[in-house]
Amino acid sequence: LHEDASSLLKKINKKKKSCVDDCVDEDWHFAQFLDYVRMDIENFLKNTDTGQGNKMEKILKAYIAKRRIKKAKENDEYDVDLRGYTEMDDDAAKVLAECDKAIDLRDLVSLTDKAAEYFSSHKHSIDLAKVFDLTYESAKWLSQKQSFIHFEMPTISDENAQAFSKGVAKLKMTGLRVLNGSDAHLAFVRYLAETRMIGRMCALKEVDPKILEEFPELKK
Repeated sequence: LHEDASSLLKKINKKKKSCVDDCVDEDWHFAQFLDYVRMDIENFLKNTDTGQGNKMEKILKAYIAKRRIKKAKENDEYDVDLRGYTEMDDDAAKVLAECDKAIDLRDLVSLTDKAAEYFSSHKHSIDLAKVFDLTYESAKWLSQKQSFIHFEMPTISDENAQAFSKGVAKLKMTGLRVLNGSDAHLAFVRYLAETRMIGRMCALKEVDPKILEEFPELKK
């Protein structure tokens, strides 16, 4: 697949040069289209392991984020579809934070503190389903986001639970499986109840009796 992509890239570069040299309007527009295709192929080549043939992390860059936002606006789509990207540059996060649409980053597996800071100012929903490990700093930033955040993390640390309980973000914790009896977890559940998000915890398996005493609905 990597060899096929490399061969296609060479053909596109040759065709683009021909279009530009001919200087015909139709060819010029086609050349611009080829530019987009070329960038996608180059991104694929950068994010594949030529030695092993295994796909490496797919990294979201700022220029890709801008194109996806533009596409979403042109097609009047609800969100910016960024499924498939597992890593993200901080510059891309900054671009996304400034857009006025929801963001689908459900395949992202990690988030830097800087990206979390950028996202704290984003005003629409964001899907971070596969981001399981957050630093305390990231949790504090995301807790200030004035909209919905979707997580599927199976557990949450006491310090992150405490950080979110002091914030304003509406959390959809659809993958959370464990709630211990710590004060931090109790405060976290109280916060979810206050923001009407407690019902989103549909994967719970282990809930401490201390929490069940105050929230018996979690026994279901």
